[in-house]
Amino acid sequence: MDKGHAVYSFSIGFGVLLGMVMAGIVVSMWMSWKVPFMLAATPNSVLVPLFLFTVKEVKMSFAELMLRKLYESGLEYR
Repeated sequence: MDKGHAVYSFSIGFGVLLGMVMAGIVVSMWMSWKVPFMLAATPNSVLVPLFLFTVKEVKMSFAELMLRKLYESGLEYR
């Protein structure tokens, strides 16, 4: 868990840094503050459908041992 949290935290900081650099370069080239936002949103047109069709939703409270046994027996917790 600690390694995953470290990677997640690093990715956030690196993404912010990369976004600021990208925005500065794009704004200096096209002289418009709107272009970086459009470029940053473009990958979502591919990533959102990919995420919706490939990622399996985790059942509520699946990490708890007793509820996991309930799920594995074929019942559902609501």
